[in-house]
Amino acid sequence: MRRFRVGTTFRDIVEPMRNTVLRALVLCIASQSLALAVGNYTDRIIIRDKFTVEARQYRYFTFATETDGVELKGRFEAQGGSGNDIEVFLLDRDGFTNWKNGHKVNTWYNSGRVTVANVYAKIPRGEYYLIFSNTFSLASNKVVTADVRLD
Repeated sequence: MRRFRVGTTFRDIVEPMRNTVLRALVLCIASQSLALAVGNYTDRIIIRDKFTVEARQYRYFTFATETDGVELKGRFEAQGGSGNDIEVFLLDRDGFTNWKNGHKVNTWYNSGRVTVANVYAKIPRGEYYLIFSNTFSLASNKVVTADVRLD
């Protein structure tokens, strides 16, 4: 049991405890913030933007995964030209090299020529290219709105 000297006030007793409680509270908040930051690390945005893909051109976004079974998810929409269409592909590094040289490729995702679609692919560890292709259009640029991420 703690003994107090004569003349000890309530404030003399509470002040040291208040500082201890404040330190503990700061540590709890800091540890929770760190846990949340680490917990959300796998949720990565690949593209969340509106951009233009010129006629006979393509635009791509690269990313890498460190583990197997990562899910690519999202949605896109194209506007412009007579069909408001775009082609979207997800390729690995070898596939991208072959595709840009006009060769046949295996895709992790292939939208076909569409106006709007959801993107989904479960992919292993590796380097990837998310491609928005307007190479089929001779004269019309396309404005694409895309929101794609890794989960």
